[in-house]
Amino acid sequence: MQDMTSDERLDWTEKARVDAILDSCRLSLKSVRSGVRCYEAYVGNVHPEVNRLYPPRLDLLMAWSTLFRSPGTWANYIGYVKTACLVAEVSAKVFEEPALQRAKASVEKRCNFVKRPKMFLQRCCT
Repeated sequence: MQDMTSDERLDWTEKARVDAILDSCRLSLKSVRSGVRCYEAYVGNVHPEVNRLYPPRLDLLMAWSTLFRSPGTWANYIGYVKTACLVAEVSAKVFEEPALQRAKASVEKRCNFVKRPKMFLQRCCT
């Protein structure tokens, strides 16, 4: 560290900050990217007048929740957008809103999701 230039230390610090956020979801980074792209596509297609995506607006997140059938998927996607906020160093305060918990309950109560039975891989045992 001591032999690094000031710029190298700043670069290292930034990489370490991002790694500290993303290492917790290292095995699901593809899902994180997919969820963030889904949110960005929703805002871009349904609300093109919005000129900033982050931090997300509560009204947009609430409206986005109506597109989900599974409360678990909704919770995952909200978490992915929160992760994007942390990486982008913008406020994630909106995710503390009780309204988001109500939105999750609404997704569940719409009863649009029927969980399929687990499919187990089978192999011949010899």
